[in-house]
Amino acid sequence: MTMLSKLFLLFLTIGCTAQPRPVVTPASPAAVTRTGTGFKVDASHIEAITPGRTQKIQAALQLFERVMNDSLFQADLRRVKFYFDVPNDPLRKLSDQQVVDRLYAAEEFYQKGKDSTASPHWIIKQRSKSGYGIGYADQDEVEFYTFSWVIDEGDLAGIAGIAAHEWSHKLGFQHGFGEDPRERESVTYAFGDLVKKHAKRLQD
Repeated sequence: MTMLSKLFLLFLTIGCTAQPRPVVTPASPAAVTRTGTGFKVDASHIEAITPGRTQKIQAALQLFERVMNDSLFQADLRRVKFYFDVPNDPLRKLSDQQVVDRLYAAEEFYQKGKDSTASPHWIIKQRSKSGYGIGYADQDEVEFYTFSWVIDEGDLAGIAGIAAHEWSHKLGFQHGFGEDPRERESVTYAFGDLVKKHAKRLQD
Protein backbone atom coordinates (compact mmCIF):
# COMPACT_ATOMS: atom_id res chain seq x y z
CA MET A 1 0.00 0.00 0.00
CA THR A 2 1.41 3.39 -0.96
CA MET A 3 1.71 6.24 1.53
CA LEU A 4 -0.96 8.13 -0.43
CA SER A 5 -3.43 5.29 -0.08
CA LYS A 6 -2.76 5.14 3.63
CA LEU A 7 -3.59 8.81 3.93
CA PHE A 8 -7.05 8.38 2.51
CA LEU A 9 -9.65 7.23 4.97
CA LEU A 10 -12.73 5.90 3.25
CA PHE A 11 -15.02 6.24 6.23
CA LEU A 12 -18.69 6.52 7.13
CA THR A 13 -20.97 7.06 4.17
CA ILE A 14 -23.76 9.59 4.77
CA GLY A 15 -27.07 7.80 4.41
CA CYS A 16 -26.09 6.12 1.15
CA THR A 17 -25.93 2.48 2.21
CA ALA A 18 -27.04 0.54 5.23
CA GLN A 19 -24.15 -0.16 7.55
CA PRO A 20 -23.75 -3.28 9.68
CA ARG A 21 -24.29 -2.63 13.36
CA PRO A 22 -21.52 -3.28 15.89
CA VAL A 23 -21.59 -6.68 17.53
CA VAL A 24 -23.44 -6.27 20.82
CA THR A 25 -23.81 -8.71 23.69
CA PRO A 26 -26.01 -8.34 26.79
CA ALA A 27 -24.41 -6.59 29.75
CA SER A 28 -25.14 -6.94 33.39
CA PRO A 29 -26.65 -3.89 35.13
CA ALA A 30 -23.46 -3.50 37.15
CA ALA A 31 -21.48 -2.92 33.95
CA VAL A 32 -23.53 0.13 33.02
CA THR A 33 -22.37 3.16 34.97
CA ARG A 34 -22.52 6.91 34.66
CA THR A 35 -19.06 7.09 33.09
CA GLY A 36 -19.03 9.87 30.54
CA THR A 37 -21.47 12.24 32.24
CA GLY A 38 -19.84 15.63 31.88
CA PHE A 39 -18.05 14.80 28.63
CA LYS A 40 -17.36 17.90 26.55
CA VAL A 41 -16.64 18.57 22.88
CA ASP A 42 -14.57 21.66 22.05
CA ALA A 43 -15.89 23.12 18.78
CA SER A 44 -13.40 25.97 18.54
CA HIS A 45 -10.95 24.35 16.07
CA ILE A 46 -12.99 24.38 12.86
CA GLU A 47 -12.05 25.75 9.43
CA ALA A 48 -15.14 25.29 7.30
CA ILE A 49 -14.82 27.88 4.48
CA THR A 50 -18.29 29.38 5.03
CA PRO A 51 -20.19 30.51 8.15
CA GLY A 52 -23.08 28.19 7.25
CA ARG A 53 -20.85 25.12 7.25
CA THR A 54 -19.20 26.23 10.48
CA GLN A 55 -22.59 26.51 12.17
CA LYS A 56 -23.64 23.09 10.87
CA ILE A 57 -20.46 21.44 12.14
CA GLN A 58 -20.81 23.18 15.51
CA ALA A 59 -24.38 21.87 15.77
CA ALA A 60 -23.17 18.35 14.89
CA LEU A 61 -20.45 18.55 17.54
CA GLN A 62 -23.01 19.67 20.11
CA LEU A 63 -25.03 16.60 19.14
CA PHE A 64 -21.90 14.44 19.51
CA GLU A 65 -21.44 15.82 23.03
CA ARG A 66 -25.08 15.13 23.85
CA VAL A 67 -24.74 11.53 22.64
CA MET A 68 -21.62 10.95 24.75
CA ASN A 69 -23.52 12.02 27.86
CA ASP A 70 -26.62 9.97 27.04
CA SER A 71 -27.20 6.97 29.32
CA LEU A 72 -28.68 4.77 26.57
CA PHE A 73 -25.67 5.39 24.35
CA GLN A 74 -23.30 4.64 27.22
CA ALA A 75 -25.08 1.36 27.89
CA ASP A 76 -24.91 0.40 24.20
CA LEU A 77 -21.24 1.35 23.97
CA ARG A 78 -20.38 -0.85 26.93
CA ARG A 79 -21.95 -3.84 25.15
CA VAL A 80 -19.91 -3.49 21.96
CA LYS A 81 -17.31 -6.18 21.24
CA PHE A 82 -14.55 -4.23 19.51
CA TYR A 83 -12.36 -5.82 16.86
CA PHE A 84 -8.80 -4.81 15.99
CA ASP A 85 -8.12 -5.36 12.30
CA VAL A 86 -4.57 -3.95 12.19
CA PRO A 87 -2.16 -6.78 13.13
CA ASN A 88 0.53 -4.60 14.71
CA ASP A 89 -1.88 -2.22 16.45
CA PRO A 90 -0.30 -1.34 19.82
CA LEU A 91 -3.78 -0.97 21.35
CA ARG A 92 -5.10 -4.37 20.25
CA LYS A 93 -4.67 -5.86 23.74
CA LEU A 94 -7.08 -3.37 25.30
CA SER A 95 -10.23 -4.88 26.74
CA ASP A 96 -13.60 -3.54 25.61
CA GLN A 97 -13.90 -1.70 28.93
CA GLN A 98 -10.46 -0.15 28.47
CA VAL A 99 -11.50 1.05 25.00
CA VAL A 100 -14.54 2.79 26.48
CA ASP A 101 -12.42 4.29 29.24
CA ARG A 102 -9.93 5.60 26.67
CA LEU A 103 -12.70 7.20 24.63
CA TYR A 104 -14.12 9.00 27.66
CA ALA A 105 -10.71 10.03 28.98
CA ALA A 106 -10.23 11.89 25.66
CA GLU A 107 -6.45 12.11 25.85
CA GLU A 108 -5.48 13.07 22.30
CA PHE A 109 -1.83 12.61 21.35
CA TYR A 110 -1.53 16.38 20.80
CA GLN A 111 -3.23 17.47 24.02
CA LYS A 112 -2.03 15.46 26.98
CA GLY A 113 -4.27 15.01 29.96
CA LYS A 114 -7.41 12.99 30.62
CA ASP A 115 -9.83 15.90 30.62
CA SER A 116 -12.91 14.17 29.14
CA THR A 117 -12.95 16.83 26.42
CA ALA A 118 -12.76 16.00 22.73
CA SER A 119 -10.84 18.67 20.82
CA PRO A 120 -11.21 17.85 17.12
CA HIS A 121 -9.22 20.01 14.69
CA TRP A 122 -11.48 19.84 11.64
CA ILE A 123 -10.73 21.38 8.25
CA ILE A 124 -13.19 21.37 5.36
CA LYS A 125 -11.79 21.17 1.84
CA GLN A 126 -13.86 22.50 -1.07
CA ARG A 127 -14.72 19.60 -3.34
CA SER A 128 -17.78 18.45 -5.24
CA LYS A 129 -19.05 14.89 -4.87
CA SER A 130 -16.93 12.38 -6.77
CA GLY A 131 -16.07 8.78 -6.16
CA TYR A 132 -16.69 7.51 -2.66
CA GLY A 133 -13.97 9.17 -0.61
CA ILE A 134 -15.27 11.79 1.79
CA GLY A 135 -12.03 13.02 3.32
CA TYR A 136 -8.53 12.16 4.46
CA ALA A 137 -6.24 12.29 7.44
CA ASP A 138 -2.91 11.10 8.70
CA GLN A 139 -2.67 9.17 11.94
CA ASP A 140 0.09 11.48 13.19
CA GLU A 141 -1.48 14.81 12.17
CA VAL A 142 -3.53 16.96 14.52
CA GLU A 143 -6.02 17.91 11.81
CA PHE A 144 -8.43 15.81 9.80
CA TYR A 145 -10.04 16.88 6.54
CA THR A 146 -13.53 16.40 5.13
CA PHE A 147 -14.78 17.37 1.69
CA SER A 148 -17.34 20.16 1.56
CA TRP A 149 -20.04 18.15 -0.22
CA VAL A 150 -20.23 15.82 2.79
CA ILE A 151 -21.14 18.71 5.08
CA ASP A 152 -23.49 20.24 2.52
CA GLU A 153 -25.43 17.02 1.88
CA GLY A 154 -25.11 15.30 5.24
CA ASP A 155 -27.47 15.46 8.20
CA LEU A 156 -26.32 16.36 11.70
CA ALA A 157 -26.35 12.76 12.91
CA GLY A 158 -24.13 11.61 10.05
CA ILE A 159 -21.72 14.48 10.59
CA ALA A 160 -21.60 13.71 14.33
CA GLY A 161 -20.70 10.13 13.44
CA ILE A 162 -17.87 11.33 11.19
CA ALA A 163 -16.59 13.53 14.01
CA ALA A 164 -16.57 10.57 16.40
CA HIS A 165 -14.80 8.31 13.91
CA GLU A 166 -12.11 10.81 12.95
CA TRP A 167 -11.53 12.11 16.46
CA SER A 168 -11.04 8.58 17.81
CA HIS A 169 -8.01 8.25 15.51
CA LYS A 170 -6.39 10.97 17.60
CA LEU A 171 -6.65 8.68 20.62
CA GLY A 172 -4.53 6.12 18.79
CA PHE A 173 -7.27 3.89 17.38
CA GLN A 174 -6.70 2.57 13.86
CA HIS A 175 -8.44 0.57 11.18
CA GLY A 176 -7.37 -1.14 8.01
CA PHE A 177 -8.21 -0.10 4.46
CA GLY A 178 -10.74 -2.66 3.33
CA GLU A 179 -8.58 -5.76 3.65
CA ASP A 180 -10.60 -7.21 6.53
CA PRO A 181 -14.35 -7.92 6.18
CA ARG A 182 -14.77 -7.07 9.88
CA GLU A 183 -13.31 -3.59 9.47
CA ARG A 184 -16.54 -1.90 10.61
CA GLU A 185 -16.20 -3.62 13.98
CA SER A 186 -12.96 -1.74 14.61
CA VAL A 187 -13.09 0.93 17.30
CA THR A 188 -13.23 3.91 14.96
CA TYR A 189 -16.03 2.52 12.79
CA ALA A 190 -18.05 0.90 15.58
CA PHE A 191 -17.81 4.05 17.68
CA GLY A 192 -18.72 6.37 14.81
CA ASP A 193 -21.63 4.19 13.70
CA LEU A 194 -23.00 4.00 17.23
CA VAL A 195 -22.73 7.76 17.71
CA LYS A 196 -24.59 8.26 14.43
CA LYS A 197 -27.33 5.81 15.47
CA HIS A 198 -27.95 7.51 18.81
CA ALA A 199 -27.64 10.98 17.31
CA LYS A 200 -30.54 10.09 15.02
CA ARG A 201 -32.53 8.87 18.01
CA LEU A 202 -31.92 12.06 19.95
CA GLN A 203 -32.95 14.15 16.94
CA ASP A 204 -36.29 12.34 16.52
